[in-house]
Amino acid sequence: MKNFLIISLVVVIYILITALPLEIVFANFDFIKNQAEYVEEIIKNFVIVAIAIVVIIKLDLSNIAGISKKPSLDNWYLILIPTYLIFIGLLQIKDIDFSRVSASDWVLLLASTLSIGFSEELVFRGLLQSLFIRELLTRRKTKSAIFLSVLLPATIFGLLHLLNFRIEYAASEISQLLYAIFIGTAFGAILLRTNRIIPLAIIHGLIDFVFNLDELALRNSIQELASTPEPTKSIINAVATLIVVAPLFIAGLLTIKKVKLSDLSERLCLTNDKLEDQTEI
Repeated sequence: MKNFLIISLVVVIYILITALPLEIVFANFDFIKNQAEYVEEIIKNFVIVAIAIVVIIKLDLSNIAGISKKPSLDNWYLILIPTYLIFIGLLQIKDIDFSRVSASDWVLLLASTLSIGFSEELVFRGLLQSLFIRELLTRRKTKSAIFLSVLLPATIFGLLHLLNFRIEYAASEISQLLYAIFIGTAFGAILLRTNRIIPLAIIHGLIDFVFNLDELALRNSIQELASTPEPTKSIINAVATLIVVAPLFIAGLLTIKKVKLSDLSERLCLTNDKLEDQTEI
């Protein structure tokens, strides 16, 4: 029960930090709107990362959260699985004109997306997933506990994408919900097999980077951002997004099946419980 209380508190703090109106602070600085947004993201995520690392260490979760001083090199190749999304994102921008994008915009976008990658991975995979594992695995020593421990923080991660839900963007919003759950499940599973969160955070940030490049170009063009998307086009884009990320979700589920209960037990220091690998779900 204590772990669930900590999880709830972490989620609330995360929401409060991300909702802070820091744009007021930048009112007197020489930032254009999109640059101010990037700087705001970087500052907020820096705070979130610092808090997450401190909490992980204080709760003695480093060995399962992927920030251990002696990370395992086992199964390192699994980290490469999500990189196919980076290449797909790059293919989508080959015809976009970036001539009006300044060097500072490139740097700020990259710094912003990397900060998002680190904050989301450390909070949802590193901290929340580890707390779910510690709570559920001590209650029920089966593979189903591992599945739930990965799926629950991934679902929370997805639901937070609906905080600013707008009905006119319904297809896109639902797509983002499922996209976040799919990616969260895969990244959570890979973390359990590799015990290395930094490479995952970097890949997460790079995926966000390439999929935000079109918006970066549009913001720096003479065109105006569309206020409301066409319903048909929005639905097609949403379905296409889910088709692209579905293989990653499937890979995540298959990866979870290979996680050993005894390995998690050892990393959680549950030495008094002799966990036996069980395949039932």
